[in-house]
Amino acid sequence: MMTLIRIGDWYFEWSSISDSPATYALTREELKVHIMEQYGAEGLARLPERLARVDAKGASSRDDDSVDETIACNRAGEGGSLLSKEQIVALYQRPGR
Repeated sequence: MMTLIRIGDWYFEWSSISDSPATYALTREELKVHIMEQYGAEGLARLPERLARVDAKGASSRDDDSVDETIACNRAGEGGSLLSKEQIVALYQRPGR
């Protein structure tokens, strides 16, 4: 499973391969639905533990100490450019939101 991150009130699945969000910005409830749809009951069963890490440090990764560390070398922008947290949230909003 991908790392979960939180920026403000928004949650994302984060791809370590592309170093960018793999989902649009999701509310916590939308994230739960997404995890169930993508990973089934097993993913949902693991979600509380993962969200506890997100709540504590902004990222579910066991290796990173913070969301800032997880996204430090992101390539989330056009042409793989580095984006700030605010820019990530703005760029990855679901159309019509």
